[in-house]
Amino acid sequence: MSDPATPLEPQLSIRSYSGEQTVHSHDHAQVLFAWRGRMDIEIGSTAD
Repeated sequence: MSDPATPLEPQLSIRSYSGEQTVHSHDHAQVLFAWRGRMDIEIGSTAD
């Protein structure tokens, strides 16, 4: 486990999605940017 005062190294990945529905969750925050197209995302049982 890292020291809370030590910043974490950011990670970047570029992904594409073909329209299939998948459900998963993370124990960390994510920042999403739309490169092109659109995606509906459900957060805490609320689709946005």
